[in-house]
Amino acid sequence: MSKFETMNKLFFAAIAAFAFTLTSCQKCTDCACVGNNTFEFADGMPQADQDFITDVYTQDYQDNSQELCEKRGDFDDAVSSYEASSLSFEESQTYQGNDWSLKTSYDCTCEE
Repeated sequence: MSKFETMNKLFFAAIAAFAFTLTSCQKCTDCACVGNNTFEFADGMPQADQDFITDVYTQDYQDNSQELCEKRGDFDDAVSSYEASSLSFEESQTYQGNDWSLKTSYDCTCEE
């Protein structure tokens, strides 16, 4: 085997080892965000009023899912940042003498 062939094999072996090191340094998990709006209306509240309130207060959050991959040292921070996108909102009011309430949530979680 010539010196060139030996160097060539060592070079490709080093590249393969380096590529393996890079891939093994990453950690991945599945993450998803899901939105939800829950309305409660007083008994006897007209449907037209319920529809009006629903149209005004409904938040249409985009559900999404993704695979989150980061270097092992940055992984926990990336998961925390993704999950920090979660939010919730509550509202209780009276409309034309009828009580109603709303609970809105946008939950972002990653699998452990």
